[in-house]
Amino acid sequence: MENRILNNGGFVDTMSDGRRLKEILEERAESDKHAWSVAAFAIRVPSISESTLYRIVNEQRPMKPQEKRAIVQALNISIERFDMKDVEKTLLGIQAQVEFNVNLQAALSAAQKIMPLALGFTEKFVLLNNFGAIHYREKNYILAIATWSDALTLAEKIYSLFGECEPLYMAVSNLTLAYAEVNDFYNVAKLLSSIESRFNNLPARFSAAVAYSLAINAKRLGDEETYEAKMYEQYDFYQQVGGERVLAVALHNVAYMLYSIGKLMESVEKFEELYSFLTEHPTVRKSEYGFIMLKDYAKALVRAGRKQEGIQLIHRLLNEVEGRLFHKVKGKLMLLDAIYSKNSERAKEVLELKEALTEHKLMAIQILMKESAKANDAESLMRYYEIGDAIQPSSDSEMEAKL
Repeated sequence: MENRILNNGGFVDTMSDGRRLKEILEERAESDKHAWSVAAFAIRVPSISESTLYRIVNEQRPMKPQEKRAIVQALNISIERFDMKDVEKTLLGIQAQVEFNVNLQAALSAAQKIMPLALGFTEKFVLLNNFGAIHYREKNYILAIATWSDALTLAEKIYSLFGECEPLYMAVSNLTLAYAEVNDFYNVAKLLSSIESRFNNLPARFSAAVAYSLAINAKRLGDEETYEAKMYEQYDFYQQVGGERVLAVALHNVAYMLYSIGKLMESVEKFEELYSFLTEHPTVRKSEYGFIMLKDYAKALVRAGRKQEGIQLIHRLLNEVEGRLFHKVKGKLMLLDAIYSKNSERAKEVLELKEALTEHKLMAIQILMKESAKANDAESLMRYYEIGDAIQPSSDSEMEAKL
């Protein structure tokens, strides 16, 4: 799933009057089915026939202004409440505050004020999704899980009634994110497996995301068999989605999975396939993610015993990345070169690179400290130790895993 909070309530803006009415009736029917069925509601609005009401709620024809006036009167709400115009400005403000992680207590207070007004599954889902996001931003992960679980219940109803999967995708993505924060990977697996088994005919994009998340979760749990199977499954689904970047990412996921479980020959074969694909699609090849994918190809080559080929690829990538604003991947390439080539000068370059990430500079210091220790250069060793100041030592393989 996504690795960021999904908090876009834009699908509310496009809701038809017919769907809005259907949601309100369905919600009220949960407490009194007979009083709020379409047939029963038709008695409350004698100016509209039962057959016309069925056509409206099934979005077979639009609701006329005079019909809306009669309907909201029968619902005992205002037109502004039916159209959600009375909370529109407040909701936009809440979503902006959550998106930019500012004034969260004010956002929480505003959401609490309008929650009692909410009608229908979608409006309540949007508010609960925001509540969950606020709790998540404030690191109240247990509250976020509880709130997003309630949002998931509403999202399932929306999918069941209208076949709309975006709320379901949001709720599942956000819950996965929150469970991961508390290292509850068993509940992640339970959630995703439940979605996978209970909901048929989900869009390929959603099914691919579920399969990918199950793969990553299986990896965390040490289940290599499921990790491999689900990663191939996400690739199959993403092939249905299409798009050059999507296909490149899906293939990279498989290649890196094989690398991480030690199937190095198969990994290199997939990376070679990926390399050919990227050559045919230069837009993706020249993107930052394109460099990341090829950086991982170099790692697979080295691990598979083709060290010189891997180092040569790293050198080519370093030449190509020069002048681009891809500071993170550039730092990783420089450090890999320092480790594979035993090139301490490259580590010094990382230290001198103004744009280098702090974590990369710390790795460079560790490499230089090791080289100084091997050379019995006490003066340099102390200098680098003082710069790093009590960093935890890592082996070359541990550093490589982070790159």
